[in-house]
Amino acid sequence: MSVAVVTGSSSGIGAKTAETLAATVYSVILHAHRNLHGLQTTARRIQTQAKAEGREVQVLCITANLADSAARRDLVDAAFAWKGSVSAWINNAGVDVLTGGRGKLAFEDRLALLWQVDVAGTIHLSRLVTARMQRQQVRAAGAELGCAADAAPSIVNIGWDQALLGMEGDAGQLFCPTKGAIIAFTRALALSVAPQIRVNCV
Repeated sequence: MSVAVVTGSSSGIGAKTAETLAATVYSVILHAHRNLHGLQTTARRIQTQAKAEGREVQVLCITANLADSAARRDLVDAAFAWKGSVSAWINNAGVDVLTGGRGKLAFEDRLALLWQVDVAGTIHLSRLVTARMQRQQVRAAGAELGCAADAAPSIVNIGWDQALLGMEGDAGQLFCPTKGAIIAFTRALALSVAPQIRVNCV
């Protein structure tokens, strides 16, 4: 069975993405920073749904602070060590700077957090993951990797449909530049590693 990693899968879009992947052909690796309850809840939902459908799906939960370079490397190492290869990696994790205590921070502090987690986290994880995916392809030398032999491994980054259009207010000034950077990076990475690895932004 193929392995898919979804960062930020303790709630919201990440949790739903992980559940959808687990309902197809993937064993899933779930990731969170601090939300252990959400991480465990997502894992239980996946297992409960699989059991109800008479399927077996394997789930691994990992916590990591994606603002920390060592933690990012450890996450990638653990993901690829679990079953020897990863077929899909979804960079969904992002820091909430609009609600809670962070929503009260100064604009420059919120922008710095977004740049550190959303942008730098996505860029560095993508580069680490593409390097590992390239090595696993060389190692496999065309052998089965738990997915179709002609299926290239995939990386998906999360953008924002308003990033290239613009939006008024602090939210727009925070997320347009950061998500715009992710979109631009994704295009550059896709050109760098295609067709061996598929890289897309949604």
